[in-house]
Amino acid sequence: MEVTPFQFQVTDISPVEKSLRFEIPAHYLQKKLDLAYKKAAREAEVPGFRKGKAPRSLIEQHYKRQIESDMFLSLFEETFNECVEKENFRLAGQPVLESRSEVSLTSPLTYQVRIETYPTVEVKNYEGLVVSQKSKAVTENEIEQALFQEQNRMMELKPIEGRDVLTDSDVVTILAEGHIGKEHYHNKKLSVDLGLPKESPVPGLAEALIGKRVDMQGEMVSFSLPSMASETPSEEKAELQISVQTAHQKFLPALDDEFAKDTGKASTLSELREKIRTELFEEGTRLARREMHESLIAEMLRQNPVPLPPSLVKQITKEYLETRQYEIFMRAMEAAPSKEGMTSSFFAQIAENMAKRDASFQFLARAIAEKNSMEVTEAELEKRLAERSVQRGISVARLKSQIGKEDPTFSQLRAQLLIEKVLDLVESSANIHKE
Repeated sequence: MEVTPFQFQVTDISPVEKSLRFEIPAHYLQKKLDLAYKKAAREAEVPGFRKGKAPRSLIEQHYKRQIESDMFLSLFEETFNECVEKENFRLAGQPVLESRSEVSLTSPLTYQVRIETYPTVEVKNYEGLVVSQKSKAVTENEIEQALFQEQNRMMELKPIEGRDVLTDSDVVTILAEGHIGKEHYHNKKLSVDLGLPKESPVPGLAEALIGKRVDMQGEMVSFSLPSMASETPSEEKAELQISVQTAHQKFLPALDDEFAKDTGKASTLSELREKIRTELFEEGTRLARREMHESLIAEMLRQNPVPLPPSLVKQITKEYLETRQYEIFMRAMEAAPSKEGMTSSFFAQIAENMAKRDASFQFLARAIAEKNSMEVTEAELEKRLAERSVQRGISVARLKSQIGKEDPTFSQLRAQLLIEKVLDLVESSANIHKE
């Protein structure tokens, strides 16, 4: 197969964006066109002529645009792929054709392409980073809250008697008909604990039911919540026609030694309190370490900025807006000065920031791992799979089967383990100030 003679010039737009200009000489274009027209003449069916007997002038009249388009696509694919191979580009997306000249027999064919490439990360500073870590002190209020959760776990439900309206001590089962923004409910069965609004199956529903009739049937209940899909500062409405199927009042067990025994965690209430204190301390310590790791990541990225391909950021942002809505919403609640600021562009900006942070650290972590010849061993992978199987209450074989359906090589789990090893390495040399 004859190799296409061509020249190309690379112009850097940014560390991850390049402009490629190609030029193919006119004499070669003429040769390619002649071959293309001869092939078309053999295969084309032109009225008034037997197959393969139509003159070139008629072939050009009927098929010129298609022949030249097909020829350009063939030349483009060949020359572009050869350029990518010669320059060792790691493409981060599809090439974008920005301009091209008309096909001519007297002048070269030129075309310009813009590409995005994955960054080349040169790690400079990741040792001796200075960060802080909070020291966990368990408060009595936290212990009381944990005990309250245990009480709720062991609560007794009894039919509501002696009152007509719902209170925050009730648990109801309802049928809901209507919509929440664009999502429609048709006889949707929901269980709602009115005393635990944060655990409501629909944000705002628990609060909206308080004060409603215990025996309401087909009553319209409206409430609102900030929308990630609306560009306007107004809140997205939920309108549900609700019928109560069951309504029970919660009766919490008394906080005493018998309660402690019933939890299966301790023999006395005093012992249960101390066990809860230890659990809260351990959980708080784990949380403080995760927050410290976030500080390490932020400091690493500050000292080792990673350029990102715009299309990659756009792709991840879109994915996050579809799959991590709750996390985005919670971050928006923390960041927005008021509900009026919660527009779709505000949510999109939060998702984009998350995408940039995650992608940047992925590239940086891989570079640090490569620099230190770090890799995930099969033993480490098997250990993590065993831990997860215990957490989920299934066998390792079944867990492998579940993960393997979407990720046969366990690449995501391997990447997570590698990041954890990188963070451990960076932490080992960090200057951590306890607060």
